[in-house]
Amino acid sequence: LNASFSLGGARFINVDTASNFIPFGGGQRGTMLRSLAGQAAAVSNIAFSHRPLFDPIEGSSHDIGNSAERDWLISALQNCSVETLISGHIHIYARETIDGLDNIIVGQGLGHQDLITNRDYSKIALGKVDDGGLLEMTFPNLAMPWGTHCHPRSDVVKQSLAETEHAARIADLEQNCDS
Repeated sequence: LNASFSLGGARFINVDTASNFIPFGGGQRGTMLRSLAGQAAAVSNIAFSHRPLFDPIEGSSHDIGNSAERDWLISALQNCSVETLISGHIHIYARETIDGLDNIIVGQGLGHQDLITNRDYSKIALGKVDDGGLLEMTFPNLAMPWGTHCHPRSDVVKQSLAETEHAARIADLEQNCDS
């Protein structure tokens, strides 16, 4: 859950944000981040975690949640020369710079937002590390084939949309899933 590796001149740091720690810098997460802070920085330093630093949905709280933990994590990542934090948990694409840290939420999952927006909306994060170790991120459309939405994991989303303005689209999808 807490590990780091280097690849092509970039350092990747996996940070466990799925469970809270008291104190925030305790456990394997704190030990790992303290040890990395003392190491020479790579050309690019990218961290990834389950929960993001922010929740773009107003009134929702699917981010780290505790402001003290969030501030500690930002500081710890800055001490490790991290420029980018890639997160999931929230099933939409969003991006926000927080205290100089580029937090990218890439949790499109099976492309459920395509069902909600009635178009190819979902994105996938693709990262490329060049020969010099610099990270370049692109976010092309996920382009999920509609048949993929026949998977049982999509059932909850389809059920939630069945009696909304998306009803016709969901009914058409369900008919195609049955055939």
